[in-house]
Amino acid sequence: LNNAIETAEAMIALMPDGLDKDKAIADLEQAKAKLDKLTKTNFTDGKDDPEKWKDDWTGAVEMVSELFQGVSSIISSSYERRIQAVDKEIEANEEAGQKELERIQELADKGVITTEEAEARKRAAEDRTAKKNEELERKKAALQTKQAKLEKTANIASVIMNTAVAVMKAWGQAGIFGAPMAAMIAAMGAIQLATIIAQPIPKYKHG
Repeated sequence: LNNAIETAEAMIALMPDGLDKDKAIADLEQAKAKLDKLTKTNFTDGKDDPEKWKDDWTGAVEMVSELFQGVSSIISSSYERRIQAVDKEIEANEEAGQKELERIQELADKGVITTEEAEARKRAAEDRTAKKNEELERKKAALQTKQAKLEKTANIASVIMNTAVAVMKAWGQAGIFGAPMAAMIAAMGAIQLATIIAQPIPKYKHG
């Protein structure tokens, strides 16, 4: 649980400042307070009652898992909006570049500038548009890479917590007879975890 909390804190630290980050911090602090209270009361009170301990432990993991999923969703949405904003910048840059080419051609058509000068201006305008687009594409690729890394971290933590909850429920529902099922669940979780860890971070253009 502490590892999950620490991972959530690390993920929130990477978020851009704003309302989303403030909400994530507030949610995390609330969950930490609840977990601290649960640890000091329920776990202590139920130390002589294995069934109560299992229920309390499962509840704590589910609480942190819910928090983690909420934080992950906020972060993913935040990065998605920033990526969309860059896409709009790219679109606006291309539109501005096209208008500049049209303006230059209009000057040439009116005889204000020569054909040779118009072609030179067009090449310069195209170069400026391409350079700006390349900068924006690099910015977009960096955001996509960060988003992919955060989502991978979130998926790893989610598998660990979901597996832990499932194992505890298997023990709680069947007692010692739940050992085979718990072992199977743990093995499936390990396979799923290994699969996620083995997946490389996508290589984005200019990233």
